[in-house]
Amino acid sequence: MTMNVPKMVYLEEGWEFMQKGITKLKNILEGLLEPQFTSEDYFMLYTYDVFFLLLVSLLFLWLHTLKFYVLPSLREKHDEFMPRELVNRWANHKVMVYQELKARIRDAVISLIDQEREGEQIDRALLKNVLDIFDEIGMGQIDYYEHDFEPAMLKDTAAYYSRRASNWILADSCPDYMLKAEECLRQEKDRVSHYLHSSSEPKLLEKVQHELLSVYATQLLEKEHSGCHALLRDDKVEDLSRMFSLFSKIPKGLDPVSNIFKQADKKDVVGPQE
Repeated sequence: MTMNVPKMVYLEEGWEFMQKGITKLKNILEGLLEPQFTSEDYFMLYTYDVFFLLLVSLLFLWLHTLKFYVLPSLREKHDEFMPRELVNRWANHKVMVYQELKARIRDAVISLIDQEREGEQIDRALLKNVLDIFDEIGMGQIDYYEHDFEPAMLKDTAAYYSRRASNWILADSCPDYMLKAEECLRQEKDRVSHYLHSSSEPKLLEKVQHELLSVYATQLLEKEHSGCHALLRDDKVEDLSRMFSLFSKIPKGLDPVSNIFKQADKKDVVGPQE
């Protein structure tokens, strides 16, 4: 008895055949006039080597599920049961799409946020709609947002402001640096109000404050010609007020400021006695 050995299909030829199968499936799903898959189609697709077998299996599993389970289930439902079934099926479909694309969605959103931080105009309404997908998948809960988006966004935020701070601390005076830090915090709050989840605000601001203020607190406050000593000496009330406002928001942020104030008071007391 002779066995029929399947023909070996090379990558280019096999991929071309698969593309035709996908196009045919797409047309069927969209209700366009398209002949149904024949047994020969099934045979040709399933005789590819293992590399294509997995992809083809997924393709036909999708088609099989849609044709023999989803559509019949919807057709047999009536009155309020039909839309209920549609909602359930659609929810399953959304979850499948979400699981496939969530990493790319996350990275694209983070990239757009960084573009906005660099001064570029972005479509904030689009970002809000995209981020709403995380809420929708979680059925109003923020679990998916907190697990699949927020950690990467916060990590990117820290990295972004670490880069900015390392340049600003060398180039700017203490007052100018504080103005930039204040503006960055304002902009991040604005982002939360427009498209990020409100629960992200304290975490987001903590990242910004840490990278801009905590990391460089000593270097900033002790800048030779513009640090805290110089501001006290020159009676720069507005700058000192901004310094107090910024450093009061970070853990023990006012400790080094207070120490400088105490040192200045001692000099004022000792000075006249000398």
